[in-house]
Amino acid sequence: MNILEISELICRYDDIIAVKGVSFNVKRGEFLGIIGPNGSGKSTILRSIAKVLKPEEGNIKLNGKSIFKLKAREIARQIAVVPEDTTVNFSFTVLDIVMMGRTPYIGRFELEDRSDLEIARKCMGLTNTLHLEDRFINHLSSGEKQRVMIAQALAQEPEVILLDEPTAHLDINHEVEIFDLLVRLQKKTNLTVIVVSHNLNLASQYCRRLILLRDGKIVKQGKPEEVITEETIKAVYETNVIVGKNPKTKAPHLILLPGDLEK
Repeated sequence: MNILEISELICRYDDIIAVKGVSFNVKRGEFLGIIGPNGSGKSTILRSIAKVLKPEEGNIKLNGKSIFKLKAREIARQIAVVPEDTTVNFSFTVLDIVMMGRTPYIGRFELEDRSDLEIARKCMGLTNTLHLEDRFINHLSSGEKQRVMIAQALAQEPEVILLDEPTAHLDINHEVEIFDLLVRLQKKTNLTVIVVSHNLNLASQYCRRLILLRDGKIVKQGKPEEVITEETIKAVYETNVIVGKNPKTKAPHLILLPGDLEK
């Protein structure tokens, strides 16, 4: 069953058309990766799904209903977003940050209750951040901070989580840690995960389906082995590569070649 249906999406920033007639569906419980060069429209699509950016044309359906007919609170109870920039400018504790995920369920003049606190702590347990609850967010490492922001998103009790470059500023072990966490959450809760990533090897390893964009259009979509091919990657990224297989998992594995080698 499709949880999201994106139809003929066109998005514009002033005179620049960032997304050009993109259509695709997302099944409930799917782990989907969106890849492509800089400026290909990846983040713009996420912003449109989250109703942060209104497209010029097209429609997005969430559980069969157009998101443009849903109120922000209704969307926030179904879709959570982890942005690329997770900078917090104030000294909130980790518990404060995660509790902010309960906002869609709290009335204007209401305060959090015990059930909100229980849900927040449960999400912190899922992301291994419970022991950090009294620490200030700006005192954490990048990997810890990213797990806290995922806990905040989970506290919304969403059906879909959107992540924009969740490992962009992390070292190798934390990259794997975050993707392992997302897979566990997806399997345990049937969460639908949509992740934008520049790391093609991580996307190939963890995502069950990939959508490859270039210049605002879908070039190819399908299983990683159908999308991550030498011919396709060379054409889209204009880079000389070798595509082999991960010896352990058999997922496609990309090797970059120096630019001065003969293509």
